Amino acid sequence: MPRNNALHLHSQRSTRFLQSQGPRRKLTIKLAKMVGGQTMMFYIAAFFCFAVGCAHSYLGERKIIAPLLRRGELPKIRNSEETTARVIRVAWHMTTLLFWVSGVLFILMAQNKLNVQNVSISFASLFLPMGLISLVVSRGRHVSWPPFLIVGGICLYAATT
Repeated sequence: MPRNNALHLHSQRSTRFLQSQGPRRKLTIKLAKMVGGQTMMFYIAAFFCFAVGCAHSYLGERKIIAPLLRRGELPKIRNSEETTARVIRVAWHMTTLLFWVSGVLFILMAQNKLNVQNVSISFASLFLPMGLISLVVSRGRHVSWPPFLIVGGICLYAATT
């Protein structure tokens, strides 16, 4: 059995799907031919992940976060609306990091380089910054930074061993 069982299982399912008949398969084949195959579809997905991430941060900051924080009627975390505002802003932009790492994973799939090491590096590049940002912004008081740093460290360790 290959080292990465999930990829092997996905490959088996893909082979069964390609050997099957039916309207779903025909639609998939038409779409793949229109955009240049599976590789191109992964690049398109990556583009949308990066674009949605940018739009999420920019538009969210302007249209949702800023108006919400201007209202001044936020619940208080640790007796401070400022802390609440920081938590909202950081959590919002951490979602953008998730979009971007998803885009990186699509690129790795397009290049057929999806392996344990590359996935581990991708997740480490997500969780380590999230842990550091949470640590710094909350001055160590938010409970998320230790698990984020532990997960990021585990992923980094897995990538280097």
